[in-house]
Parts: sequence; structure tokens; C-alpha cells
Amino acid sequence: MIKLYIGSSCSSSRRAKRWLITHDIPFIEQNLIRQPLTKNEFIHLLKLTNNGVTEMPSTHSISYKNLVHRIDELSLSELYIEIRTSPSLLKKPIIYDQPAKLLTGFSEDKIRMFLPKTKRKQELNELLLSGHLVDFKENNLCVPVISCFSNMLVNKNKPGKATTSPGNTALSNEIFTQKSIVLFNFKSVAFILYFTRWKRERK
Repeated sequence: MIKLYIGSSCSSSRRAKRWLITHDIPFIEQNLIRQPLTKNEFIHLLKLTNNGVTEMPSTHSISYKNLVHRIDELSLSELYIEIRTSPSLLKKPIIYDQPAKLLTGFSEDKIRMFLPKTKRKQELNELLLSGHLVDFKENNLCVPVISCFSNMLVNKNKPGKATTSPGNTALSNEIFTQKSIVLFNFKSVAFILYFTRWKRERK
């Protein structure tokens, strides 16, 4: 179950909460002002960061600006005491999912790491089926051409059962080639987009 740590008046927290609800992702919410992190929670989350302590503080907060000159000198225990005393020191929201997914702050791209794999595959399929990447619609072809194209596909593995004239066969081959090229380019672009999104989610 995803754990969402939020602040009372934090627009990023509201955006993260709205995103999770919109995508039907269940989560447990904890307000860090009313219920601060325990020391064990803090250390556990800190271990999941890529850059250690630098990922946790809210660098825009007044609490951080008052502490920045000596933050590197603090032990973990001392830093935890500062955070417990001034919850605004923490960057919010903090989104955590077992065993090792962690996001501090809100990012439209990075938060997608919390989508279930089935949901990601579904979105990829929708991307492949959408008509936004290519300008190709079979409905724009006339009925005889569609029929000719369909017959060629159905009978291409049945020698001696030609159902189209040489002229129609040539036309069908041309249509088939064009459609194959379009679909190949379509899938290539979709794959590149999906791979780029996957790399972002892995960071």
C-alpha cells in the first residue's frame, strides 16, 4: 500500500493526492504536521533516497534557510530532531511504496512509477491504438480497396486460390506495403516514447 506524507497547506501535496485518486491508486495519507515522522520512518526513507539528506529538505522553506549553513555538520539524530521540531523543513509530498519506491516532491513524470504494471501496459496499448501519432485511417479507403486488401491477406497462404486480378493484386500489395510502413513507424515512435518514460520512472 502506498503511503502519502503531506503538508497541511501544500499545493504539491494536493496535486499528488489528486493524481493518485484520478488513477484509482489506493493510498494511506499521513499529515506530517499533525503526525510527524518517527525516527525509524525517517531513517528508512532516507536509506531509499539516491542522494541522501539533500533529497529530503524543502530548500525553499524558511526552516531550511536558517539551517543550511550547518546542515552538513548535523548527525542523523540531530537532523531528525530539527525535522520533528519544524515539519516544514521536509520536502512534501513524500510518496513511498514498498519495497523501495520513493518520491519526494511532486513530478508529473516521476509519480508514474507508482502506476501498476498492468496500468502501464494498458496505457501503452492505448498509445499504440490511438490515431494521434499517424495520419492513417482505413475508413478513408473505398470499400472495393478494403475488400481487395482483405482478400489478399486471407488467401495469401492458399496457393492456386487467387481472388484478385493482377491489377488489383498490385494495388493491394501497394496498400499493404504502405500500411506496413505506417504501422512500423507508428510502433517505433510509440516504443521510443514508452522507453523514454520508462527511463524517467527508473531514475
